Amino acid sequence: MTYEERAQVADSRELDRAVLSEQVRVLYGSTAVLPVNLLNAVLTAWVAQGFYPRWVLLLWVGSLTVVVSLRLYNSWLYKSEPQPNDTARRWALRFTAGATATGCLWGLSASILLLTDDPSFHVFIAFVLGGMIAGSVTIDAAFLPAMLGFGAPTAMPAILAFFARPEPTSGTMGLMSAAFVMALLLLGVRANRWIVSLARRERLRCNF
Repeated sequence: MTYEERAQVADSRELDRAVLSEQVRVLYGSTAVLPVNLLNAVLTAWVAQGFYPRWVLLLWVGSLTVVVSLRLYNSWLYKSEPQPNDTARRWALRFTAGATATGCLWGLSASILLLTDDPSFHVFIAFVLGGMIAGSVTIDAAFLPAMLGFGAPTAMPAILAFFARPEPTSGTMGLMSAAFVMALLLLGVRANRWIVSLARRERLRCNF
């Protein structure tokens, strides 16, 4: 490999790091909405109080509170000082870990679908989880692993629970939920491409 080729590869890698740094900046710029998780969790726990012991609901809400608090603290650490490009991947992975943990906890709420045949509760859970996933797409689309880390563990338990139920309408709800989630994720992928393209053009304009 010639010197010019090595320099071109090095420039390409530096550009990729700079673009990722912009993606991470977008991620951490939207963490102010994280407390919405806690409000929705309290409301969901109140609706679910007829299905679980109080300590189970308190444990679930408490776990979400801990995770959201850690994510807010992580965001504060990121914003407390300028971050060089070579730390972007580490911050992206930390954000993804927090999003995945949040998604796993939300996925547990789908267990309500297996405890009752009341369609109003089924619609409520589908509405809550669908709204949380839609919100995460707008927040996490800058980095696809974070978006998928939240969306997959949030959606899959509910979809599987719908299919596990014997009623024909439940299977239909499962199909519709899967289609809705896929549509949201496709929108997220398109948003991600737009963000990456915009960041790349901006970094090239500024010579990284």
